[in-house]
Amino acid sequence: MKLRGVTGLALAAIFFLTTPSLTRAGELTDELRTAIEKGLVVLKETASDENGEKERIERLKEIVHPLFNFGEMARRSLGRYWSNRTAEEREEFVGVFTDYLEMTYADRIDLY
Repeated sequence: MKLRGVTGLALAAIFFLTTPSLTRAGELTDELRTAIEKGLVVLKETASDENGEKERIERLKEIVHPLFNFGEMARRSLGRYWSNRTAEEREEFVGVFTDYLEMTYADRIDLY
């Protein structure tokens, strides 16, 4: 009888501790889905405009940038070397890292 009470308490604790995570995961999934839908609209609207690449990329950046923490991604990519960099070097690296990702994926988006 006592084991059943402890098991029930443990299950309740797990449920309450994971529920906010599940809620947040749902919110993130919805944000991502919305961004993808907006991105597809941009691609469809600009598909026939061969000269509209710059506009297309700028519009897509407005959609994508809020979804990513480029500073954190850059920091993690440098790993242990991040702490040895000055604030100016870090800022410069984040900019270069962001530009690199944008160029890489912009080329792939044009294939779409």
